Amino acid sequence: MLASDPECSYKERARNALREAIRQLSGLTDTAAAILPTEIYVEVRQTEQLVVDIVINIDEGKDVKNYIKKLNNQTAKTAL
Repeated sequence: MLASDPECSYKERARNALREAIRQLSGLTDTAAAILPTEIYVEVRQTEQLVVDIVINIDEGKDVKNYIKKLNNQTAKTAL
């Protein structure tokens, strides 16, 4: 990666921002374990894992259509 390449700099800043967002999401999910009933926490944890999987796959340039469908289903299940 060339430091002078503006696109590389942008991508690195974006990755750093995503790392921080994932770290915060993980922290919130861990906190949820203390306050949510187990059944709901399990669903929240599965939703968190899907979000992480989506971010990783997007970063790797992979197709995420299936993950988006899974996330939609998971969030609906969690809401119920």
